[in-house]
Amino acid sequence: SALDIAASMGNTKACLALIRNGADVVHRDSEGLNIADHAALNGHKDTVIALWEAIEAYTDLALEDEILEYGRKVSDARMRTSVGIDVEAHEQQQLDYTGRALADKLLLHQHKIPLSVIPGGQEG
Repeated sequence: SALDIAASMGNTKACLALIRNGADVVHRDSEGLNIADHAALNGHKDTVIALWEAIEAYTDLALEDEILEYGRKVSDARMRTSVGIDVEAHEQQQLDYTGRALADKLLLHQHKIPLSVIPGGQEG
């Protein structure tokens, strides 16, 4: 991608411009490398730092979005229960699973461990 090329060349300004214009910050290429890896392989330390900051900011926002969405679903389920509408068992199980998954993500994020380094983990 253009972002991979800019990262490989150490062109931090181009990378940040592409990111501001919607480039996929967390994608990985066919070899499993992210944009910061491309910069690191070519020795562009300043670009690596800027890209990891961009990846972290993107991850923060994505996690916040997930938490808000989960909160909306929990509120909806509680509202329905409060007016006597039963929440289906599979829906409650999904909410429970999502809550546990978010707790795990928050724990990993708190320690700044990229999910990609956890077996079975995925970023984004």
